[in-house]
Amino acid sequence: MRRPVVAAALALPAAGCSLVLDFSDRAPADAPLAECGYLEPNETAAAAAPLAAGEAVSAAICADADRDFYRFALSARPSSLELRLSHAARTGDLDLRLWNADATIQLAAARGFGDDEILTCPGAAPACAPLAAGAYVVEVFPATQGARSTYRLALAVALP
Repeated sequence: MRRPVVAAALALPAAGCSLVLDFSDRAPADAPLAECGYLEPNETAAAAAPLAAGEAVSAAICADADRDFYRFALSARPSSLELRLSHAARTGDLDLRLWNADATIQLAAARGFGDDEILTCPGAAPACAPLAAGAYVVEVFPATQGARSTYRLALAVALP
């Protein structure tokens, strides 16, 4: 039995052209991230985007003054609440704050240096008191000026 011969042609670039492949997971500093426009504008507590229990959003901090705010409501006192911010710290460290409904009182903050910031209420490290039924605001912000990174924010609520 005769096997078919497979031939492949490789086209070489014309003289003077070059091809550069970048297999890194980091976009160039001047390239906009696709997630930059997601749920925007949400740079203030008044313009906070909705976040529901059991939901996760993927977005990005993209400019020096960029901050992203999210709003959620609890219909009853939860036995526990977890906010998880996942990002690649090597591309820009991001931190997390939990505020009261009008963002005038900070209730908790997670300001680590790793790829995940986790707030658990009630919790001890970082400190977060038990939460009552009501509205809350979450802030995602750069840990240092100029930090830019895509992130995933998830809210998990356990009711008694």
